[in-house]
Amino acid sequence: MATCVNLEGGVVRLLVKGAPEKLSVNRMLSADGSIVEFNGDEFEEIRTSYTAKTFRTLGVAYADFTAEEWAQLEADNNGLIELEDRRKIDKDLIFVAMYGIVDPLRPGIKDAVQQHAIAGVRTIMVTGDNLETAKAIAHEAGILTDEDMMHLKNGTLGVAENICMEGKIFQNRTEGYVREKRD
Repeated sequence: MATCVNLEGGVVRLLVKGAPEKLSVNRMLSADGSIVEFNGDEFEEIRTSYTAKTFRTLGVAYADFTAEEWAQLEADNNGLIELEDRRKIDKDLIFVAMYGIVDPLRPGIKDAVQQHAIAGVRTIMVTGDNLETAKAIAHEAGILTDEDMMHLKNGTLGVAENICMEGKIFQNRTEGYVREKRD
């Protein structure tokens, strides 16, 4: 998601928010306000620590343009009306911040997962967000066990791979249909 604001001196600032790993950044705003080279290793370490704590992450970045540059971008990209046109301009951004948002489990979720397991119903986690965050939430909810998490960490996926997945993987595996398998 992006918006533009007109700043003093004829500067147009493009402000962009979204999944931090999806933002196209090459520089970052440091604590003292200077702009420095983007540190991808430090960024990934922080993002991973957030997702392991079940935080949903949100990144904010920006780019500044002169009024003339902005007018030319609009002219060259169909007035920035279509999504694919807008995607062409949110590149080479300056990273500002990453936020970790806690979305706590609703009361009773862990008990419901346990009751379903007792009844023979396997619960899976399908996400449209960050898979690592989904895995941490699935662990907190009791969908993934400590053993599953160890397998995921060691790269020996086992059953865990089929318990927590992205929506597009689920869609591909099921072709949009969930089939019941009876013995």
